[in-house]
Amino acid sequence: TALRMEPSSICFSEMKVDERSSSGENTVSVCVGKKTLYLFSLDDPENPIELAFQGRYGNIVTYQWYGDGYIMIGFSSGFFVVISTHRKEIGQELFQARNHKDSLTGIAISLSLNKAASCGDNTVRIHDLSELKEIYSIITIEDATKGLGGLSWTEDGQLLAVSTQQGSLHVFLTKLPILGDACGTRLAYLTSLLEVTVVNQVEQ
Repeated sequence: TALRMEPSSICFSEMKVDERSSSGENTVSVCVGKKTLYLFSLDDPENPIELAFQGRYGNIVTYQWYGDGYIMIGFSSGFFVVISTHRKEIGQELFQARNHKDSLTGIAISLSLNKAASCGDNTVRIHDLSELKEIYSIITIEDATKGLGGLSWTEDGQLLAVSTQQGSLHVFLTKLPILGDACGTRLAYLTSLLEVTVVNQVEQ
């Protein structure tokens, strides 16, 4: 298929349909000219869907599919947008926020945590996927004077890595493993990386 402008960020996914198809990853998505998102159905390649966005968003920096046919898109001017690929809602913006004042450089999704993160300027903002309007956490990286690069979560959601434009890498703990033990009526459990809490339920 010939495209009008340079393609980038090509990936396979499954478009949201009313009844689950057994074909699995039936859609190829591609960013065209950093401005539009093309969705090619392998079942209907002659009728691609082109999604255009508001000019004030800037260029598409990155996007990720998640859940039941949703796409999260990060734009260069700091906007963070979620759209649906359901036939009845195709291209409809379900959520939009300007997460970063000057620029956005990356997004990451952790399905095990049910969280999404975006990075830009010198902050990382974390949202809960079930309530995107709420900002779960804001991490400020003081030494990122030139801005941030990309970010990535481990598969279990325990660690979030963020790079800076100066070339440093920051790794944050985003989920504490449940570690504990019991002796008689005493219970000890990890409450932070440097702290263990001991309680006795009988003696309070």
